[in-house]
Amino acid sequence: MIMRRFVLAAVAAAATMACSAQAQQQAYDCNMQSKDVSGFVGDRMFVGINPQENRGVVADRIILAVHGTPVEASIRKRNETVWKLQWFVKAVPTSSRASVNLNMRANFNSRSGRLIINGQISGADNVISAQAQCKPTSRDAIRRLRRN
Repeated sequence: MIMRRFVLAAVAAAATMACSAQAQQQAYDCNMQSKDVSGFVGDRMFVGINPQENRGVVADRIILAVHGTPVEASIRKRNETVWKLQWFVKAVPTSSRASVNLNMRANFNSRSGRLIINGQISGADNVISAQAQCKPTSRDAIRRLRRN
């Protein structure tokens, strides 16, 4: 069920980012290779980047469980191959029945496909960290994931 919601939301995110034929939207399917034990980062993440509009979208199991759709991310180009992304996930439920807000940042190297994620939990000293390997994807590839 979560995977199906992930795929559907990722397709919606890719469609949202399609603004013109000339736009250089980039979509990536990222598999986490290492992550902390906080549980605030899923095993898989979808990242979409639209450089012409300086915006992106991010989706993982936490984002989809809380919001039902990908969240927008601000992006900034650090150099020719590295993008800095920042996004917020609000009202994430916890095991203590409280909810927290997540302030997430990532550096994405489009040449190597490496995604390094860092985040903070509101009102806590905990730090969220994860690393992923990403590969370019398309809406068609995302639709095929539905079968897995």
